[in-house]
Amino acid sequence: MDSPATLLSLPGELRVQILAHLDFPSLASCIRSHSSFLALYSAYPEHICRAIAIRHGLVTPKTSGAAAAIEKRAPLAVHSLDDDLDYDELRDVVRSQGWIEHGRGIQTWKDFARLSHSIERNWRGGRAVQRSIVLDWSGAPADGERDSFWRFKIDPSPGYLVCTGVTGGYFAFTLDGKLAWSTPFPPSSYAHVECSEGYLPMQFAPATYAIWRRTDIAPSDSAATSIPASVVELFTRETRLYNSATTGYELDAVFHVPHGCTASKLRYPLFLAASSGAEHVYLWDVRERRLRTITPPDLRNEGPGLEPVVHYVELDDHSIFVAGPGSVVVWPHGAALEDDDHDAEEEAHTYRFWPPDAPEPLNSAFNAYPHATRAWYRSHDLFIGAWTAVHHDGRGEHLVAISEHNDEAGFARLMWTWGYKDAIWGQEEDKLEERTVVLVVQGDLDLVQLAVENNRAVFVAHSDSYGSSLHLLNLESFPSLSAFSASPPSPICLSPLLATLSAPSRVEMTSTAIFVPSLAAIQPPRAPLAPSRTWRAFSAAQEKALPLRWRWETLEGVPLSQWAGEERAGYSADAARAAWQKFMRTAVSEMTFVVRGADSFAVWDFAGEAGEQDEAESATEEEEGGVGDAP
Repeated sequence: MDSPATLLSLPGELRVQILAHLDFPSLASCIRSHSSFLALYSAYPEHICRAIAIRHGLVTPKTSGAAAAIEKRAPLAVHSLDDDLDYDELRDVVRSQGWIEHGRGIQTWKDFARLSHSIERNWRGGRAVQRSIVLDWSGAPADGERDSFWRFKIDPSPGYLVCTGVTGGYFAFTLDGKLAWSTPFPPSSYAHVECSEGYLPMQFAPATYAIWRRTDIAPSDSAATSIPASVVELFTRETRLYNSATTGYELDAVFHVPHGCTASKLRYPLFLAASSGAEHVYLWDVRERRLRTITPPDLRNEGPGLEPVVHYVELDDHSIFVAGPGSVVVWPHGAALEDDDHDAEEEAHTYRFWPPDAPEPLNSAFNAYPHATRAWYRSHDLFIGAWTAVHHDGRGEHLVAISEHNDEAGFARLMWTWGYKDAIWGQEEDKLEERTVVLVVQGDLDLVQLAVENNRAVFVAHSDSYGSSLHLLNLESFPSLSAFSASPPSPICLSPLLATLSAPSRVEMTSTAIFVPSLAAIQPPRAPLAPSRTWRAFSAAQEKALPLRWRWETLEGVPLSQWAGEERAGYSADAARAAWQKFMRTAVSEMTFVVRGADSFAVWDFAGEAGEQDEAESATEEEEGGVGDAP
């Protein structure tokens, strides 16, 4: 009689594929459980670590900021145990992770697996090392104001924080806060900034834009630039490098649009600009140096949805997203086509609302009594909180938007759709509702900033009475709303109170960290035994800060979870308000100059402990002859 087949009796090739279904802690346990598995791992550590990293999505390219390029990458090849692994492939995978400060010493798939698993584990658990970056403006042109910035973006390749000055100019800082590059342009206050793949668009006038290119990027030879020599000479003369920096930005193109624009978005190679009412929309192809006019949808017959007021714009490889008071309008931009022969008129009539209109008969009741229903469909009423930002995750999977609070009901919202491309453009009308959930946040606060990257979202909640807080939400796809309701994700509070006097102007998230503008005067003291009055008041306000009160609902307003964030013993709205007001009075009286923007960054580093963990796990691995916990 033949002996029963066991896992250990299978060929090594098949056992490797089975082991690939394990996560790394389970792999470590499996190896320690039987000498045959230890022998298999010892013989093929690179193949096994590579297979597990692929199986669990650790090799998937990561984005590092809200302006990540629009691109796709083919899956990695399947290798047998007899194949030699290509180090160039591993190097490309490491580069695609967007690790600004990590990964330089990775030489093996085992090293990559250990670090990437640690980072992913920290994100899932909301575990981060918090630090601050105080910007050093030494050498920058004086502008009569204390040095401060307004908006910022991250250029991950050189590790630059690219900021706009409160009173004008662009500035690039290294991750240790040193000034690397500056230009006094544009001279306007509170300028917007975009950065993608080393390109910076700059608005000089409502209808005039300049595109800057990082100096280590070769100019495109697809089209000749027509910038006047005098303009190039002026920009070059007024642009400076600092602190031995060798990389800056130089003028790449200047173009004009027929009508003035107020909102823009760059995801290389496409730059989107829209007028305040979205009547005029333009796409500039950075690579081809070519301008296209996009025909916006005609919404005149859609009722008083108020969409023509543009609050935010976004784009992916297929669509344009315009966030307005009532909903986000989505329509195709046609940039994926190789020529301009597509039917623009037909395209203008192909659009969707997100969230969609309520189905009948709920739609009639919603229009007649907009404040009497808890539904979160497309709004036709001014008093419903406007959608203030919309972002996708750069992978075509998750779409997230945030809103102000509803004046009547007192709720702010975070709307999330997974598998959004198919849900929005698919033929099944109910698919969008089956994949859309709404995080309803109660209280006198707005959701003011949002970043979405790599299966996670981070958002800032703000109240003039209580200050601002930072929250992380891990995203995943669910087969149904019932599956979501069985295990709804919970927002993780990373900071109950941010070190700012007003709502942050921006939040950015890379594959390893979160960056929030802050004030250096409210950072932890270098001498713990001698904290300032401002820091003591801020610490007291942090202790009294109210937890976020939230629950998940469907578009119809049906609860998918219980209310979370109930007031606990020692927490009350009155106490939180009083502590915040005391902090504000102390900060304003103690500061010699109240910064209108920000002068530093608060950073949550999710790879900060990974290096220390790796060293400890490597030591454990050597002692026990195993792989350590991860992996």
